[in-house]
Amino acid sequence: MCAILHTISVMSMRVMLMTKNAYPHAATRAARMLSQSLAKTTSEQLGGLRAIAASLGMKQAVSLSRMANGRMPVPLERVTELAEVLGLDPADFGLAVIEQRAPSVYAILEDAFDIKIGGTRSPIASRLRRLIAGATSAGEEQVTIVDEVLADRRPSERWLKPTEVPVIKLMREIYPDGPTMADLERLRSALEVEEAARWLDTQ
Repeated sequence: MCAILHTISVMSMRVMLMTKNAYPHAATRAARMLSQSLAKTTSEQLGGLRAIAASLGMKQAVSLSRMANGRMPVPLERVTELAEVLGLDPADFGLAVIEQRAPSVYAILEDAFDIKIGGTRSPIASRLRRLIAGATSAGEEQVTIVDEVLADRRPSERWLKPTEVPVIKLMREIYPDGPTMADLERLRSALEVEEAARWLDTQ
């Protein structure tokens, strides 16, 4: 009897692990929000899940179903259109998707700016939430940059003005691995000579 119970217990654990691995995002707020809104919308709209998927330009409704059950994450670029079609708050849903795909970014937003899903909105939090809600074309690169900017205590030192972009592009072409201190000193000397020559021309 004990052997049978042990076998059943082991099999149950294996099933639970397989389910967890197959649906890694099932416990996230983004999946729950999507699942609940899909259930409501499909009960009210003719055509069900297929009609909703078609309105979103999806060839297969199964992709939408997999996002809702947590089998696959919600694409950040789909946040705005999903929220619009399913009647979700775009900012709340956007934050939930960021939490799902990049928990470290969400943690920074929550800690540094008191931004919470469904929470109160300070002026800076409201502004960031609007940006998140409108991030229709954001991808992994944008998420990574946001992560780095929010984690940096002095982000303005790393942010380029439009007039500085060509200079940095040229630097990257000349020094693919980054300039050494000696390279920087030579550049400084060359620029100082050029600046001196310009000053003499004006005299």
